[in-house]
Order: sequence, then structure tokens, then C-alpha cells
Amino acid sequence: MRPHDVFLSFTWSDTAEVNALENALRAAGLRVFRDRGIDRFDGVTERLVSALAESKVLLAYYSRHFPTRYACQWELTSAFLAAQRFGDPRRRVLVVNPEPDGNHIAPVELADAAYFGRPRTEQDLARIAERVAEMSRAADTPLGAVRSTAPLLPRLLRPRRFVGRYRQLWAVHSALHARDLPATTPRTSAALAVVRGPAGLGKTSLAEQYAFLFRDAFPGGVRWLDLFGKDDPAGALARFHAHVRTIAADLGADVGDRSPEEVRDLVARRIEAARKPQLWVIDDVPPDLPAAVLDELVMPTSYVRTVLTTRSGHPGWPAPVVDLGGLTEDEGTELYTEIAGSADPVELAAVRRLVQRCGGHPIVLTSVSTALRDRRSATGIAGALDAVTGTAADVLRQAATARAPVRRHRAWRAEPVGELVRHALLTHFGGDGQLLLRDTTANRLIKAVRAIIGHGHPSRYP
Repeated sequence: MRPHDVFLSFTWSDTAEVNALENALRAAGLRVFRDRGIDRFDGVTERLVSALAESKVLLAYYSRHFPTRYACQWELTSAFLAAQRFGDPRRRVLVVNPEPDGNHIAPVELADAAYFGRPRTEQDLARIAERVAEMSRAADTPLGAVRSTAPLLPRLLRPRRFVGRYRQLWAVHSALHARDLPATTPRTSAALAVVRGPAGLGKTSLAEQYAFLFRDAFPGGVRWLDLFGKDDPAGALARFHAHVRTIAADLGADVGDRSPEEVRDLVARRIEAARKPQLWVIDDVPPDLPAAVLDELVMPTSYVRTVLTTRSGHPGWPAPVVDLGGLTEDEGTELYTEIAGSADPVELAAVRRLVQRCGGHPIVLTSVSTALRDRRSATGIAGALDAVTGTAADVLRQAATARAPVRRHRAWRAEPVGELVRHALLTHFGGDGQLLLRDTTANRLIKAVRAIIGHGHPSRYP
């Protein structure tokens, strides 16, 4: 089978513009793959995987909606990683940016590149087609598939719902691979990235999504080390070394009565010998650990790239930091659409207003969207969304203290936000309110909620 010259990546909201672009590409004699059955709720199918591997070039119509859609994220990420095997990935990946600026574009290599603006004339379309044809002729082979054979961790088989934050995902990747990337990114000495933000804003979810979406960059696999519940330096180190001892056993090493430091060095040597890069995610690192303790968490081998998630900074420890805030209005509306299954413009306008009021807090948006799913009221869904008021801390305080069970099928009315959140939590974890106390994940959520209430800054969420 002859390869496609170009894989056309776009989001459903840009269909009209993409139709004209596809016609120009075909008029230039290019073989174009475009998923005509595209739907905003679709994920990544085997057909997409095969088509991308058989294409020489990826052309992304990179509107502001593009980075909020998972399939688009996967297509661009996979093409970029595959293209890196051939040198500069910008020789295989081209962007058309219809927006007035490039602030939404990631990775930074594409944002810094001379991308095309919105095509407004037939001449504009012809110039884009000509550039794609040049790139296709220069490519001797298709992109091919870059697939890691390492087994996925169980927690990554079904990653948690995740929308947007594509720039932050690429910021993590650029920090981990600064030594490997072109000079458009700052160079660092350590393959390390710190994901930082208040509790409940999705640091763990971001790390999970990075490990899932970028897993093909780590043929040695992904390791997950959870330090949750160990808030003192000694406890955090003990938990870390216990994880490393387990990894040593997985690698077939006989550690016997070796010290933690000896086991750590042994694991590093085994990984060096295998010569396959691994990703280690060290989740829930206690805040304000001394630099010497943090140094101990970074494996002494260039084959381990490390992501640490933590609630606060570590002054004096030179590590690239990716700060996590609330979701943008575009990301919030995409999350609502994915959960509620509705793209009604009146509802989405109300969601945007909710994003502004709660600072884009993911727990608030997810809980309210889940509670409103398949429900109607006299005022309509938009009216119900507008009835959600109070600071994020107010919302989460009510969620954390909710205990009474909520019947799932009772008639819905415009309830206070605390009731909406309580219903969402109990629907997710079960109808028995006591289950909220027993479930490990629920306990983790409640701890995060209380941390926000105790240590957050409610004024940030007007």
C-alpha cells in the first residue's frame, strides 16, 4: 500500500475550513488521510493509528479548540515523537494556525516555527499545499509507529478523565528531554520535572496523562512511586526506598540485606545496562523537603526521567517547575461537553461563567457537570449552572462534609452547589454514604479538599 502524503489533523469545530484545505491538498496531487467519521466524543481508533504510521507528514489545523481534544493531542504527539527519529520533527509536522497569536500552540518547537496563518484566499491554500508537497517529497519513508512494548501500569490502562492542559504536558516533556531537543528549549543538567500546584487541581491526573500519552518515548516502561501519607523527610525517604526495593525485585536483583543506598545504586546500574529510557513518577512528594532529600529521589542514571508532583515549591533546588492552575474556559467547556454529552451553546456559555466564578477548579467543574448529566429543571441546565455560586473553598467544604446518601433517581431541582457535588461524589463512589469513608480514592479526595480549605487561597476563586 502506498503511504499517505499527509495526515490531516483537526477538530470537529473547524470542519468547514478543513474542507477547503483538503481540496487544495488533493488538487496539488497529494494523497490525504482525513477521518471523515470524526466526532468530538471519539477516541483513538486502530484506523487512526495505522493511518498516521503510513503517512509522511502531519498537517495540524491548530485552532484554539485543537489542544482540548484528546484525539488531536494523540495525533500530534505521536507524529512529533515519530518524526524526532528522523531529525528535526518540524520537517514532518506542519501547523496552520487560524488564531491571532500562537499562545495556544505546543510544543514550543512548533510555536517557534514559521507556521501558516488562517488561509483566506485560494493563493493561501495553494501555498500551504505546496509546502506540504515539498515536505512529502523530502521524506523517504512514512512516519512509522513508535510503540513501546513495555506493559502499561494498571492505573494507566484507564486514565482518569482529562481535558486540555496540553501545553503543560509538553512543558513536562521538554523539561525531561531538554538535553535531547533543539536549541529552542533551555538546557538543563537533570532529566527532571516538578509538577506543582495546590491540592485538588489535578497534578496526579496530569502525571498519569503524560505517562499515558508520551509512553512511547519510554521503551523501558513507567514506574509509579506514591509517597502519599508520608509528610516528613524520613517517612518520604523510607517510602521511596521501599518502592525501589520492589523495583529491584522486579528486575530480578537479589538485594538481601543491602542498605537502601546500595539497592538504589544497584537498580540504577541494572537500568543503565538495559539502555532503555524509563519514566519514574514520584507522586505526592511532601512540601518543603530539604534539597538533600530531594536529590535522593532522583535516580543516578541518565536512563531515568523523573516527574515529581508536589503542593509547594522547593526553594534552592534547581529543577524545572510546571505550575498547575485551574482550567481555561475552553478546557472547562470541553470537559462539560465530554461529561454531559451536550454542546448546546446556551449551556456552554453558562459553563464559561462557572469557570470564571470557580477559577476553573477541576473538582468543581467535574462534580457539577456529573451531577447535571441527564437532568433537567424548570430553569434548564443553563439556569442550574448559573445557580452554582460561592468560592471553590465553599463548594469543596460542603463536598468534604457530605455524608448522607442521595437517591440517584429523584426528581431534580435547582439545588445548592453542595448538593450537586455531594450527588456527584456519591454517584461515583456508590449510594451508601459510608462508602465515602471506606474508599481509598474517596479518602484521598477528601484529604485534598481539606488541604485546599486549610492551605489554599479562596480569594483566587471569585
